Parts: sequence; structure tokens; C-alpha cells
Amino acid sequence: MQQIVETIKNLDTHMLVVIALAGSAVGLMVWTLLGIVFARREEPENLDSIERKRVQQLRENYITFRLFEPLVREWEPFNSALMADSQQDMIALELNVARASTPWRPTEYYAVKQAESCLLGLFIFALLAVFLPVVIAALVAMIVSAIMLALAIMAIPQSASNRRRQFKRRLPHAVDIMALLLEAGANFNSAIKVVAQEDRGNALGDEFARVKQQLDLNRSQSEALNTLKERVRDEDTSDLIRAICKGIELGTPMTTILQTQADQIRLKRSQWGEKAAKEAEVKMTGPNLLIMLACIIVIMGPILLPILYGGGLGFE
Repeated sequence: MQQIVETIKNLDTHMLVVIALAGSAVGLMVWTLLGIVFARREEPENLDSIERKRVQQLRENYITFRLFEPLVREWEPFNSALMADSQQDMIALELNVARASTPWRPTEYYAVKQAESCLLGLFIFALLAVFLPVVIAALVAMIVSAIMLALAIMAIPQSASNRRRQFKRRLPHAVDIMALLLEAGANFNSAIKVVAQEDRGNALGDEFARVKQQLDLNRSQSEALNTLKERVRDEDTSDLIRAICKGIELGTPMTTILQTQADQIRLKRSQWGEKAAKEAEVKMTGPNLLIMLACIIVIMGPILLPILYGGGLGFE
């Protein structure tokens, strides 16, 4: 104890103030976090069964939402005021694809990422305030927090685009499986279920599992497939779904439709590959010329240099 007292006496005033502020910040952070974590969760009375199930799924799949749900609910109106309805619809569509396993609303997702960024900023401030001036520590913490929040928001469209490409790559294989199952005597809903199980954990499996869930809720096949088309927003998928819906309407055998569409998707993919190869050949012309020129210089250099130096051209 005496050694601690002596150490405190040897510290200058500036260091004592910094330690006191850092300790106060950490204490406030811990007190706030404990208040939020142990706050009573009261379910609004006007929630229907689907909304209750969605919120429960968020609590199970995302620990930050489970711990800081009261704070998320407080920040939701603020985020809603900052975003127009059209922007919310666009972000909701991207989130629906990028975070297929978690049914986020845009305002909820933004609030959760804001809470995570604030926690990171408080942690960095408490860490740096011991070694740096308080103003600099606070500035660094705010910059890092803002960068992390911006990166989390910017990652949504990129993640959705990656999952759409993943879906498109596996689509022909899934269509072939469905055609074989239908040819073997299975119905359309069973074929959707088998494909969802076969590609579980993949973008295609997740999307087909959603279609199966909607079919289980007694939605028509056309409605369930059209929601898939709205999420994926791919030309090949749109053509496939239009053909299936038309076949359901006219009574065309589904096996023939699926086999035809799978062949067309593969044909388009091969045509796209040939086109990309031709474009790459044109784009490589310039670099190839530079490489060829460099090779000529390397080969002809040992021959030309003695001639130039020996010819009295001023290269002495």
C-alpha cells in the first residue's frame, strides 16, 4: 500500500488528470453497458406472431442485438428520420440478400452497427487516454469509430453482389437436379426442398429455402418465385422464373421447361466467356507491345551500344 502511495505522489498533475478521466470513462462505459444489458425487455403488445418470431431470430443469431436491444430501439427512429423510404427499401433488399440468415430491418442493422462502433470508440479512448492527451485520444477514437461504421455500411452492397454471383454460378446445376427429380416423379415443392438441402449454407440453398418457407405458408408457386426474382435481380434467373410461371399457367411439363432453361443458361455463360476472352485479347494488345519493345531493347542493347560508343556520336 505504501508503495502505491509513493507511486501516486511521484506522478505529475497531468498524468493524474489523464488517469482520472480515463478511469471515469471506463467506469461510465461499464455502468452504461450493464444498464443496457440488464434492462428489462418488454415486448410491444401490437406485435404479430411473424414479427415476434423475427425479433427472436435476431436475438438468437446476433449477440450485439441481444445485449443492446433497448439501445437499438432508441436509435431506430433517428435512423428512420435520416433515410428516405426509397433508400430504406433499397437497403432492405440488399440486406435481405447479404444477410439471408438474419431478417434485419435497415434501421435495426444501422443501429446495431452504430452501437458496435461506439463500443469500439470507447475502448480505444480508454486505452489511448493513458498514453496520449485526452483530446488526441478522443479524436483518434472518433475517427476509428466512424471508419468502422462506414466500412460496415459499405460492405452491404458488396456482400449482396457476391452472394448473387454465387447464386448464379450454381443455378444451372440446381435446375438440372430439379429436372431429374421431376422426371423421377417428385412434385415441384419437393424438388425445391431437395435443392435447398443439397446447397445448404450456400447462397442458392438459402434462397431456395426461403422459397420453400413461402410455399409452406400456402403462397402460390408464382408468388414465391417472383419474390426470389426480386431479391436476386439476375437476367438468367428472371428468364427461368418467367418460363416456370408461364408453364404453370399453361400446364406445360415442368421437366421440359427446366431442361431447356438450364441449356440456355449454359449457352449464355459460354457466350459470355467467349466475349470476355475477345475483350481481354484487345485489352492486352498495349501491354504486349510494351513487353515486346522491352525484349527488343534487351536483345539489341549489347549490339547497339558498342556501335554507338565506337562511332563518335558523343556517348563517351
